[in-house]
Amino acid sequence: INGDTVQISPGVHSGTGNCDIIVDGRRILITGTSSPSLTVVDCSGVAHRTNSGFITRNLDSLTVIANLEIRNASIGIMVEGECPKIHHVR
Repeated sequence: INGDTVQISPGVHSGTGNCDIIVDGRRILITGTSSPSLTVVDCSGVAHRTNSGFITRNLDSLTVIANLEIRNASIGIMVEGECPKIHHVR
């Protein structure tokens, strides 16, 4: 829902459902609750279409992705259309 916040707890988040995360048309904040080095989206070992951390579509600058590290992805954040704000993402 527009205006919501998705908080990701510290840890290494990997496996099915933790890669190619689609953010489509939502004005939301997706953020790690700690520093980027402690909140990791790890795409290793998962055979996906794009092998990216996030796929963003139909967004604007009111969508924010912050405080995360994306590992083992061929594309960290695939942007289709306008780019969300990206802060402290490695």
